[in-house]
Amino acid sequence: MEISEIIRSVMAKRKMNQTDFAREIGVSQATVSRWLSGKQDPTAPQFAKLIRFDAQFSQYIDAPTVDALRVEVIAVVEAGNFRPAFEVEPEDREVIAVHKNLKYGNGKRVAFKNRGDSMNLYYPDGCYLIAVPIHEYPYDIENGDHVIVQRIKSGEYEGTVKEYYSDGNRTLLLPKSTNPEHKPISIDDPRYEVVIVAVVDGHYLPR
Repeated sequence: MEISEIIRSVMAKRKMNQTDFAREIGVSQATVSRWLSGKQDPTAPQFAKLIRFDAQFSQYIDAPTVDALRVEVIAVVEAGNFRPAFEVEPEDREVIAVHKNLKYGNGKRVAFKNRGDSMNLYYPDGCYLIAVPIHEYPYDIENGDHVIVQRIKSGEYEGTVKEYYSDGNRTLLLPKSTNPEHKPISIDDPRYEVVIVAVVDGHYLPR
């Protein structure tokens, strides 16, 4: 699709005019007008903003090369909230566009919607956590790594994000929160099956 087609589609979907759209992307209304008329194409930095704003811009056939990645949101993580299933059904999954972060290699990335305050010293409520699935993570997990954890009890699942800590004798998954109600999780807690499913690579907070 041409960039003008996608912009018109996105503006219609979001009920925006050119001025609203320009404000969201951080460009002038005149720039948007030139995109729509075909007189100018987005630069790579501008396109990075567009694809973060709406994944539909990934359909742009002449897109400049940017460090952008389309990531599927596979689950919600919320400490203390047990659900009948951990992952969202594939047909209901959201797709977001984020900047690439190759800190942990160039493998697959998935995203988790973060809810609550169990790690609010690092990740605000409502942000997306970008992570490497544990089976594709190329390193040993080290103290200080942030991990996505699944706890299972009586057929229900809790997803949460925690900081990894091990002293060689025990392994703890630590909250980093202003809320003292959140407590460390022992990976050997006999009341639960505790599984590390991914290692956090970054986060994205929608505007």
